[in-house]
Amino acid sequence: ATLYVDQAGRRPLLFISTAGLFVFLVVMAVACRFESLGWLMVVGMCAYVAFFSLGVGPLTWVGTTEVFSTRIRAKAMSLATSTNRLIGGVVASTTLPLVEVRFVGRGGGRLIFSSLLASQSQLFLLLL
Repeated sequence: ATLYVDQAGRRPLLFISTAGLFVFLVVMAVACRFESLGWLMVVGMCAYVAFFSLGVGPLTWVGTTEVFSTRIRAKAMSLATSTNRLIGGVVASTTLPLVEVRFVGRGGGRLIFSSLLASQSQLFLLLL
């Protein structure tokens, strides 16, 4: 991603990255719905990781370092990292119960959860 930041810019890379995350989360939800599409789950997961590595993964850390002045950067980055890990823990602990929601059918909970996360990311980038 760092090779493409100067050429494409941060914001377009983040848009492409979050759009790809959304698409392949939907692909994985469809693969979860139909057991015969196990290969599609593997393809979706690999593409998800590729799109995450393209923008969302590295660029969030680049952006946070540029927001804070050098005087408070160390303390602010430790707070940002702690908040990131805390929210990651909340997402990880709530993903499985939300994915296994029975009333929406097999794979439906994953689709709803994935759509919610990806749409919130896109909304944040639009308002940024």
